[in-house]
Amino acid sequence: MPKNILAILLLLFCLSCIENKTAKSVSDSNQNNQIATEAKKSDLSSQSEGVTEPEKIKERLPDGEFDKYFLSINNSKVSLCCLDAIYNPIGNLTENNISNLLPDYKITTETDENSIRTIFTKGKNSISIVKWQSEYSNDFEIFLGKGQFIDSNIQLKKGIKIGMTKRDFLNCFFHFSDSTINKVKQVSACKDERGEVYTKYKFKSDTLSMIKFGEWVE
Repeated sequence: MPKNILAILLLLFCLSCIENKTAKSVSDSNQNNQIATEAKKSDLSSQSEGVTEPEKIKERLPDGEFDKYFLSINNSKVSLCCLDAIYNPIGNLTENNISNLLPDYKITTETDENSIRTIFTKGKNSISIVKWQSEYSNDFEIFLGKGQFIDSNIQLKKGIKIGMTKRDFLNCFFHFSDSTINKVKQVSACKDERGEVYTKYKFKSDTLSMIKFGEWVE
């Protein structure tokens, strides 16, 4: 009888040792797996350091296509500065010169305390020149006033005329890529850095459809 009890106790002791060894082995295995996982994460993190996401490409006009005259672009509307051939496609802003350019246009004059406005009109077409005298000087400044052209019979400086293609208009002044030509729907030009008034060229279906004078930039 004592021998049987001793054998049973010895068996239980062996089973306990085996169970403890198995549990330790599983625990060690789990710990090793966790360490390996953390090491892999660390390795991946170190590989990605210094690697930035590619910048989003913003749609813009290619550098240099408008050269020094470029001010800004708002969607498809380009603003330029100090390119007189675009700001003033009329030429000499004198009544005599404009009368020769527009021989069948009606001429009216408006005056106030400091300015004289001469307006040439025909149907929906009009152009005005303003002589303005500063209160600090006796000199007159002459500039383009409000007006618009939709008359395709009038040819302006550089061969500009209503009905010409957008490509022909732009190529009068710059060398453009096709992508730029496709984007542009309006070109605005101001006389100088003050940016007070603009001449706008509006395109419809790739054709110059209207020229507006004495406009704000938008």
